[in-house]
Amino acid sequence: MKNKLILSLLAVAFLACSCETEEWPTSDIKLVPIYAISSIVGSSAPYSLEIYRENPLLIEYTTSLRLNAQTTSNYIDDSDETNYNVSFNASKDTVTSLGIDTLLNRRYVIAGNKSTNIGTMTVFKYNKLDTVATNYTMKVINDTRYN
Repeated sequence: MKNKLILSLLAVAFLACSCETEEWPTSDIKLVPIYAISSIVGSSAPYSLEIYRENPLLIEYTTSLRLNAQTTSNYIDDSDETNYNVSFNASKDTVTSLGIDTLLNRRYVIAGNKSTNIGTMTVFKYNKLDTVATNYTMKVINDTRYN
């Protein structure tokens, strides 16, 4: 019994010594700045929004657990030390109930006060030849997320 224990320990020691140590690759994930929009009040308001300031990305939470990712373009950030002034286009490929591929286009215009973090958001929805504008009140803050 003693010989089996010694042989087992030697086998484990030999196995541990024969292994090569390999380094894990470093991750390229980093914190990026976003505007976090929450407490949105208005008709058919989303739960919250995350607007990525350096990447062309908008995350729209329709509920606290369900989200839609959209591509942004024409991003303009004229915010200063006292006010938020951000506008951008958001688009997403989707399939309608008829099975036809369409492109959802929207223009977001956000204005707010940095001392209170309260502001307004106007969303322009482009449907064929019509444009529908919807106004919301909301809370906006500077934040960061891993990307």
